[in-house]
This record gives sequence, structure tokens and C-alpha cells, in this order.
Amino acid sequence: LTIKALSEGVVARGKVSDCSDSSTCINVDIPGLWVVNGAYCPVGQDKDRGVVYLRQGPTPETTLYLVQYLAAKDPHVQSCEDGSYVLRSTLPGRDIVKPDAGYFELR
Repeated sequence: LTIKALSEGVVARGKVSDCSDSSTCINVDIPGLWVVNGAYCPVGQDKDRGVVYLRQGPTPETTLYLVQYLAAKDPHVQSCEDGSYVLRSTLPGRDIVKPDAGYFELR
């Protein structure tokens, strides 16, 4: 699993053994980027991106999703390859989140 920060070119790598990606939280700890650090826990399986992780913040502005990058769904993100992970902020009322249907549309 590779987590690439959008600034400073930071790359964090981690391996979780004997655990399922759909049941294990991922701890992100990138020095200097405290606003994105924390535990991201699986909230569902997107039909296109795979497992979707969520870090629930105290406010909508600090709540983040960790998802696999797909060029077709993330045209605003540059310098990533399909399969890398990106952080997506939430937009309550505009995001469409239907975990039971495997559908996550993050604005």
C-alpha cells in the first residue's frame, strides 16, 4: 500500500499481514501533514476503486476518505498512477455514499 501526499512528494508505505483490507484500519502518519494523519477505517467496497477508507473528523472539513486513484474519477489530481491512493475531502449533501450498492461518488 502506497500513500502519496500531494505536497512535498512524501510517500508512506505499510504492510499489514494476516489481515483483510476490508476489515483493517490504516494508520496514516506523515510528518508535517498533521491534518491528514489518523486512522482510516474501511466503510465499504466501491465497484471501481475497491475498499474505501474513512477518517471521521470532528467536522465535515476534517473528515477524509482514502481511496484508490482512478484517472477517470480524479481528473483534478496530477502525478498519480491508477492504483495509488489519494485522500478525498467530504462534501456533505453532494457526496453520494451507498456502501451496500458499492457506490461512492465523492465530489
